[in-house]
Amino acid sequence: MSDRLSYLIECSRAAREEILFRVKHRDTWLKLQLIVQAMLWAISNKIQVGSMASIESVPYVLALSFPVSLVLVSLYIVEDGLIDRLSKYVGSLSDTEQRLSGSDNEIACWDASSFLSGYTKGKVTGLNIRLLAQFTVFFGLPLYLAALSYINETWPVWLMTSQGVIAGAILVIIVMSYHQRRQNQL
Repeated sequence: MSDRLSYLIECSRAAREEILFRVKHRDTWLKLQLIVQAMLWAISNKIQVGSMASIESVPYVLALSFPVSLVLVSLYIVEDGLIDRLSKYVGSLSDTEQRLSGSDNEIACWDASSFLSGYTKGKVTGLNIRLLAQFTVFFGLPLYLAALSYINETWPVWLMTSQGVIAGAILVIIVMSYHQRRQNQL
C-alpha cells in the first residue's frame, strides 16, 4: 500500500473519530437542555432534586428558560454543523481513493452514499423529525415554562420583551440550521 493511501486511511479514521466525538457532545447539549429546564421547573415549584431545594418561591426563575435554551441551542447547532462538515469531508475521500488507486470504480462510503442523501427526500424524513425535536426541546419546552411563570407572576414589560427577542433568536437559529443542513444534503 502506498504512503498516500495509508495517509488517506488515517485521515478517514481521524475524521470518523472526530465525528463520533462531536455527536456525543451534540447529544450532551440536548440532554443538558432537558435537565436544566427540569431543574428550573423544580426550583419554581419548591421541589427538592438531589441536594438542591428551594425553601421559598423564586420569582421569575422560569424566565431563565429561554436564555438557557438560547445558549444550549447555539452550542448544539455548532456541534451539528461540525458533524455535517466532517461527514462531507469523509464522503469526499471516496473520490480521492479512486483517483489515488487508479481504479475505475469508486468505493462509496456511507457519507457519500445515496442512502444518506435519501435522508432529506420526502415529507417525513429524519431531517424533518430532527427539526421537530429541536423545536420542541429548545423552543416549545421553554415557552411552556415561561407561560407557567407568566400565569403565576406578572412580568415587567422589559422581561416580556427580552423573552420575545430571545425566543425569536432561538427560532431563527433552528430554522437557519435546518435550511443549511437541507441545502448541504441536496
